[in-house]
Amino acid sequence: MARRPAAGSAQAVVVAFVICVATLAARGARVPPDAAVLRSAQLAQTLTQTHQSQQALRAEAQQQAQTQQVSDSAPSQHGQVFAAGMAAYDALLERLSVPQELPVAGHDPVSETLVDRVSHARARAARAHASAGVPCVRDYGEDDFDMDESEMYAKLVSVAYCSNSSVIQAWNCTRCRRVPTFEVEAVVFDEVWSLVAYAGYLPNRNTMVAVFRGTDNHQWSNWLENLRFWRHNKMWNLPGAPSDVMVHAGFLNMWGQSSMRANMTAALGALAARYPGAGLAVAGHSMGAALAHFCALEAKAQLGVQRVRSFTYGSPRVGNLAFASFFESQVDVSWRFTHEKDVVPSLPPTLFGYHHTAREVWTLDVQSWDGQPALDVRVCDASGEDLACHNSACMLGLCTSVMDHLHYLQMEMYRKAEQC
Repeated sequence: MARRPAAGSAQAVVVAFVICVATLAARGARVPPDAAVLRSAQLAQTLTQTHQSQQALRAEAQQQAQTQQVSDSAPSQHGQVFAAGMAAYDALLERLSVPQELPVAGHDPVSETLVDRVSHARARAARAHASAGVPCVRDYGEDDFDMDESEMYAKLVSVAYCSNSSVIQAWNCTRCRRVPTFEVEAVVFDEVWSLVAYAGYLPNRNTMVAVFRGTDNHQWSNWLENLRFWRHNKMWNLPGAPSDVMVHAGFLNMWGQSSMRANMTAALGALAARYPGAGLAVAGHSMGAALAHFCALEAKAQLGVQRVRSFTYGSPRVGNLAFASFFESQVDVSWRFTHEKDVVPSLPPTLFGYHHTAREVWTLDVQSWDGQPALDVRVCDASGEDLACHNSACMLGLCTSVMDHLHYLQMEMYRKAEQC
């Protein structure tokens, strides 16, 4: 279990984080270096005060809870300082909210920043051990990791980006043919929330499957709005969960207030009745990975599914350390894939109490001996926040690459018309 940093070190991280954000924002606006340094110092001072105000707000909330008093008065001074300081983090989110083009060969222009250039040397060093003659360098470290199984679920997630309910239901798209034995039970499309998911069955594995699509590449503004996490921590009341389990309210609302929860639970219930004793695998990318976490836990608690496996790709942090620990105690297998310097696994930051679920598998793009694309695959430690994996790829663990988010295990995690 990862140890939390001391209060003093947390304050130092806040200062460094703001300097990093200010540098990114200054580069994007072509601010002269002297002005960027001055702005960084000002923001550092502001968010240092914000961190102190956050601690004071927590103390106030605990005191109110103990005295059972609810205040309807104006926000306290601590609250005002805290809200003002969050603008520093908004700078990074707004920078990434511009609609992204589909990936092309070469570097991602969004991620070509000073922060990434500093990390390039680390990435090159991390790849140095890759074998020149092996297309996929299998440096797993875990006997039960199955690359073929992980690739199969990545293929199923890629199908969800076709976003056409009739095509997915008929299972006749080009991407569908990558997993020809899959049997579709139901396809769920929520137009209001822009969510897509489907459920089905894999006969050769006696496994029910729930698949969740991530955010469409033209819906980044909606996605980033749900990452304004500092206003939206909520307790998730799941039967059997510890009282300190907290999750991101934006993700929880997407699961509970959209049509996802009711329709996917109904589809899995029908499958469970038809195939008693079958296991369940959940899979999702990006925002869909967050929904997959909720689906896995609720299916086990409400449907009585005994064997639950989780495969997520480019997942954000869904909840706090208590949530991560509870999730890992309930599922039988959990593989959380990260890719190079993908922006989404960096969010929301650990600074605000969020913690990734284990077990991470970090993938790096390499070339085989004949120049073909290949993967260096690494199984990380059991903490969920291995400092030698994705957290090491960018300064302060804050990555910014969108292109790396759109490919997982060499599968396209975005809509491509000719494949749908």
